[in-house]
This record gives sequence, structure tokens and C-alpha cells, in this order.
Amino acid sequence: MKKLLFIVSGLFMFFCFSSALYSQSMLFPVKVDGKFGYIDSNGKIIIEPKFDEATNFVNGFAVIKQPHPGFWSFMLSDEVGIMDLSGNIKIAKGFSEVGSFNNGLAYAKKSGFFIFFDEYGFIDTSLDVKIKPQYASVGNFTNRLARVKTKEFQFLTTPVEKYGYIDMEGKVVVPINLENAGEFYDDRANVTVGEMRGFIDNYGKMVIKPQYERVGHFSMGLAPVLLGSNWGYIDKDGNTKLPFVFQDARSFSSGLALAEKGGKWGYIDTAGNFAIPNKYEEVSTFSEGLAAVKIDGKWGYIDTAGNIAIQPQFDQAFSFFSGLATVRMGNKFGYINRKGDYIWEPSS
Repeated sequence: MKKLLFIVSGLFMFFCFSSALYSQSMLFPVKVDGKFGYIDSNGKIIIEPKFDEATNFVNGFAVIKQPHPGFWSFMLSDEVGIMDLSGNIKIAKGFSEVGSFNNGLAYAKKSGFFIFFDEYGFIDTSLDVKIKPQYASVGNFTNRLARVKTKEFQFLTTPVEKYGYIDMEGKVVVPINLENAGEFYDDRANVTVGEMRGFIDNYGKMVIKPQYERVGHFSMGLAPVLLGSNWGYIDKDGNTKLPFVFQDARSFSSGLALAEKGGKWGYIDTAGNFAIPNKYEEVSTFSEGLAAVKIDGKWGYIDTAGNIAIQPQFDQAFSFFSGLATVRMGNKFGYINRKGDYIWEPSS
């Protein structure tokens, strides 16, 4: 009897452990006959297609939209909710749109009678309102600050838009009086004054005066900026660190940045040297050791040494995420693994 109890207890612990393991696995959205469901990394359908819309899982949650239950559902807009990796769904009642969770919070939109009166706030993973809907738009929390926008309506005139920043408690940290603003990275956010862009710090102080036509965000202490017709890189104090010799440039990621020179794209290091030669028509950032590149009109993947890992063959290719990448053939999308094999054949 004791032996039987031990076996049963062991099986119970095994299934609990397996369930815990499964709950940490990644799922991927697919569309079948007009409805979205989710597959695992082997292409097996785990959650049957039943949603009108479905996003990727981010920080353990996906956002879904599904028809309202009941007889009058055809007269109502879809209800929006969040779903965990076990398929448990919570409906965000009173909201028409929800964003991905970042630092435990996600934006939520409460629709007004007209688009001009939509209001955005923030909810937590329990769908409790943490910052009440009151803004015309909001950004994600980065550096624990989120960009917010207000609109002032005046009769027969274009609404006046202003930007500022709030903390995770909803307190205004940078006054809402900026013409335009980006999200914070490396304690810097780009702002627009007139036609030029500069950078402020976490307290709203202008630390790099507006003088650039376009800018990217800071990463690894550097940001790409456009001055005249060329791009270069500055540090967090505004000093030029890499010369203005690029036709186009992007922010650093995993030690490399996308840069265009001579009409071709490649990858530079923080010294400004091409670690991977500029010979591609288009490129994307590295993710999980691979990056999508375009050669002779088709997309494939290279590794961090610049070697072809997956032959160019796709009409469009996206970054790898949890071992899979989305690719497009014609107007159909599928998933491939790191070997380039389909685990979900392209479908509409």
C-alpha cells in the first residue's frame, strides 16, 4: 500500500512539474479559416483557432479579441482580454484596446463617442486600473517612465497636442508641454522643438540641444543622429563619437548597429567599423544570434560572423523569437525554425 501511495504521489508530482514546465513554454499565433489560435514550437495546435485577433506573447501574456457571447453579439464590438500561456483568459471590461505588458503595466483604451475622445490609461495583469484613462495616447514604460499626450480642443481649430512623462504611479515627472517626444532609453528621450530634435534626461532637462533632423534612441551609450545629409553617432552628452559618414543608421543592439553606406547595408561595431560588410539590400537587427537580410530580392538569415545560416528564399522575414521566426511567401505567413525548416507552412 505504501508503495502504491509512493507511485501515485510521484505521478502527481511529475504531472505538476510537467504542467509547470508547459506553462513556461512559448506559444505562437496562427490564423486558420479566418480565426486565430496558438501553436507550440513543434507546430502543434495547443489553443484552437477561435479569436478574431491575437498577438504574440510578451512577458507571459497575449492580447486577444473575441466576439461577445450571447444572442446580441453581432451588434456588439469584440471584447478584448489577456490570456496566459495556459489559455486562461481575463476580459478587460470597459476597454476596447489593450497593449502588451511592460514592467507589469499595459496601456488600456476606453473608447469615447468619437475617436477624438478616446482615453488611455494603464492596467496591471489583474486588469485593475493603476493609472486612470485620461490621455489622448501613451507610450510604454521604459526607464520606469511613460510618454503621454494630451489634446486641447478649440472650436474650429486643429487640436493642440502636448507631450510629457509620467512615472509608474501616474505622477507627472516631466511637464506635459513638449511639442513631440519619444520613449526613454539609457536615461535619454528625444524631443522636438520646432523642426529639430534633441534629448532630455529623466528630469526633463535638455541635455542635448535640438539640432538634428532625425534621431534614433540611445543604446550602449550611443545614439544615431542625422545632421545635414549624413548620419553619425553621439554620446549621452552630445559629443560626436562616430563621424557623420553614413547614409542611414540605426541604434545599437547586441553590440552591432545597422548602417548604410554606398547604397548597401551592413553592421558596424561601436568603433564605427563594419564588422559585417555593407553588401545587403536590407537588413534587420540580430535576435537569438541570427538576423534577416535581403539579397537579390529575397530574404534569408546570417549569423553574427556574417555567414549565411538560412538561404535567401522568402519574400519577407522577421526576427527570431523563442526559436521561431515568421516568414512571408506571397500573402501567406508561416513559421520556420533555426534550420530554416517550416514548422508551420505559410497560410493566409
